[in-house]
Amino acid sequence: MHFPIIKKYSLLFAGIAISTVVLNATDKPFGHVPTTVSPMAQQILKMKVPSSEQIVSIEQWQQVRKDFNAQSVVNNEKVKKQYTKKSEKVSIAGVPVLVVTPKNYERKNDDTIALYIHGGAYTLGNPEYLYSAFAPLAQQTGLKVYAIDYHLAPEHPFPAGLEDTLKVYKNLLKHFGAKKIVMFGDSAGGGLSLATLLKAQSEGLDMPAALVLYSPWSDVDKVGDSYYTLENISPLLHYEKNLRSSAQAYAKDNSMKNPLISPVYAKYTKAFPPTLIQVGTRDLFLSNCVRLYRKMKKDGVNVQLSAWDGMWHVFEAVPELPEAKEAIMEASAFMKQYL
Repeated sequence: MHFPIIKKYSLLFAGIAISTVVLNATDKPFGHVPTTVSPMAQQILKMKVPSSEQIVSIEQWQQVRKDFNAQSVVNNEKVKKQYTKKSEKVSIAGVPVLVVTPKNYERKNDDTIALYIHGGAYTLGNPEYLYSAFAPLAQQTGLKVYAIDYHLAPEHPFPAGLEDTLKVYKNLLKHFGAKKIVMFGDSAGGGLSLATLLKAQSEGLDMPAALVLYSPWSDVDKVGDSYYTLENISPLLHYEKNLRSSAQAYAKDNSMKNPLISPVYAKYTKAFPPTLIQVGTRDLFLSNCVRLYRKMKKDGVNVQLSAWDGMWHVFEAVPELPEAKEAIMEASAFMKQYL
């Protein structure tokens, strides 16, 4: 897998997990590389641990987005060509949405859709450049995907993104009905998926048929064991170096323990949709996925936790990876079970 170096920044992209880093001569390999994972996964885990710096200005954020998009074009087009038949930009309730039809789409699925909310630490990402995060699952399910291009921090902190996703969800409910919608999100998009449904439920709206979460960012503060135990071991992510600034930009003047910002603190009900949480044991968010699972389970939600040995943050978005193929099949089967 190729991770491009862009001038001062190197954007490490394994799914929507993006770290802004500066490589230097003192980089050291990650620790133990397990032999229990695929050869391809072993090669990725042998990559070097990068050093990095915080992004502090809006101008820096904008430059990082621009550079990432430019460097993503080649791989993005390859994945797009492999998995999709058609892509169309539309506006739903005033919010930009990318509607993607997979290659194996059948007309019998016209009344059923998948709603996707992308990750990127609430500060990065755009569906047009993230096909690897959602197109393989679209192909596996055979469903059209509605990918929301929500407002990003720091220009648009909480609750701007949530307001966008909620508007789209409300509109799609009118056209398809809740039981004909499945939802999925990765990383910050997983957290925002939870927040969207929590807010929708508080307003008396029906819940979708199922929810799939790829390593959701369920606590944006540095709380949870793996934030510490996997520090400098987890590929791509490091809280102090490349997550804290995003968390602060998104939360701004709000508490990071606000359940709509950190959904691990939310109160769930049995009416919440059946939920599958996938996470790797080399993922910085591992503990918070476990915490989220325990909280949802305690509150009566039909929730499953699927842990993958040696996998990093949002490994599902490396579609050629054997473990990703299996995880995508699992996610698809989970969705279909409830449609």
